Amino acid sequence: MGSSVVGGGDRQQLRQVLGFLEAPAEQRDYSAINDALAQMDADGTLSRLSVKYFGMDISEEQ
Repeated sequence: MGSSVVGGGDRQQLRQVLGFLEAPAEQRDYSAINDALAQMDADGTLSRLSVKYFGMDISEEQ
């Protein structure tokens, strides 16, 4: 059986998955997260999730 990050797993594997969290905030590279959010915004996913969980679209500035 393989180890599970959520179930305890290998500490090194967890560091690889969440490696950017170990860097000081000013040195973190959020580009992958920002790219994913931009893609979700472009395809309407952010809007759909906003309506589902907040009852209205809060993904757009009013």
